[in-house]
Amino acid sequence: TGSSDRALTKIQNEYIKRHYGAEWQPMHDSCTINISQRQYFDTFWAPDGRYGVKEHGAVQGYKDMVLSPWEQGKMTLEAVVPVKGVPFCDETRCSKIFTIKQKNDKQTVIEMEAHTPDVPYGQTFRVRESWLTA
Repeated sequence: TGSSDRALTKIQNEYIKRHYGAEWQPMHDSCTINISQRQYFDTFWAPDGRYGVKEHGAVQGYKDMVLSPWEQGKMTLEAVVPVKGVPFCDETRCSKIFTIKQKNDKQTVIEMEAHTPDVPYGQTFRVRESWLTA
């Protein structure tokens, strides 16, 4: 467990350095970490995980976060998020819906859809992301 914890901390630090150290980083990196799917889910996706959704949001500068528990394979995050590069808009409401598409001992697939209605044309699009661990 100790080596898994150290490896997990190393991955978290590398993740933060890669994705938050610059204004923009592509989100298509991959990494290898020797933990079970259960440990992965409990660390990153459980509402009380050590580096869960709320901790990730805090690093991103989210405010007024409200995170629902997982219910029937879905979890919702409501927050006020910072906006960069958009005139007259420095923050917006954001609603993220996370959906477990697959979760077993071999892999976890989670999809997220985000809606930011206060940015220009925010009513006309949504952002989708997918996470696959195997």
